[in-house]
Amino acid sequence: MADDRDSDKGLHPGTPLTVDERKALLERAVFDETREVRATLKSQGEFEATLVRSNAVNHGLHLRVVVVLAVVAVLVSQLFGTGSWGLKVALVVPGLYSLWWAFLIMTGGDELQHLAVDDQGTVTSVRSGMSLELRGDILRIAIPLIVIVVCGWLVVGLVRDIAHPPPPDCNVPVTDQPDSCLSLSFMGSAVVGQYVATPTPAPSPTPASSPTPSPTPSALPAASASANPAANNSQTKGFSVSQTIAIERMIRGFQLLIVLAVFLGAGWFLRRMLTGQWVASIRPVRHRAEE
Repeated sequence: MADDRDSDKGLHPGTPLTVDERKALLERAVFDETREVRATLKSQGEFEATLVRSNAVNHGLHLRVVVVLAVVAVLVSQLFGTGSWGLKVALVVPGLYSLWWAFLIMTGGDELQHLAVDDQGTVTSVRSGMSLELRGDILRIAIPLIVIVVCGWLVVGLVRDIAHPPPPDCNVPVTDQPDSCLSLSFMGSAVVGQYVATPTPAPSPTPASSPTPSPTPSALPAASASANPAANNSQTKGFSVSQTIAIERMIRGFQLLIVLAVFLGAGWFLRRMLTGQWVASIRPVRHRAEE
């Protein structure tokens, strides 16, 4: 419920105005309020008028949008075979849109403005009903607050991981070099290096299993070893665990700078909105669109 009173004195305060002058003042006030479709004239008498500003919600349109989003979510979960878990994740989108619809309903309605001109030329304006600026004021406060909360949560997590880094995600274990790490946790399964494992040598025949000893088996391993020396030693090209932790810490530090910049920007925007200062073309809180 909004009740706002404004007054406008006539050209000759203290002197009673004629009927035509009072009607002219009312006509001018109605014109000022209804220009650029900012309000609609609901009723008008000789010295009084009622204007209405509508902020109605198109329930049919929003209902169709929710149904379409729900159907798309079901189709996506069926096509990709994600099962019940994927369906629940896909239904988050129509659920969030339903919350937005509920917000529009709670902040929607009609705002009435009653204009009256007395015999002294004073134009009185009384507003009642749902204020049209309420929805915009809530959004101009809620959006930066959500950004601040999310960024604050990210800052706490990044500072914790920088001070006490978790073990790196080594998706390619190296058995003979436990200090090697061939993948970065921030890059998923992106391999940093290549690992060539040592081929398993064939078991040499024992004297018991070979009835006729021959010099050939002993000569073959020597020949293969001399022909392919790279097969004898495993080759690991990648970062060590300590190097991976340092790289992850550097990446987290860069992310922390970005999050802090967004955090400070949202705080600056919220402060200007609450203190009545414009941000580009965005008007502050409690500032009427016609002002």
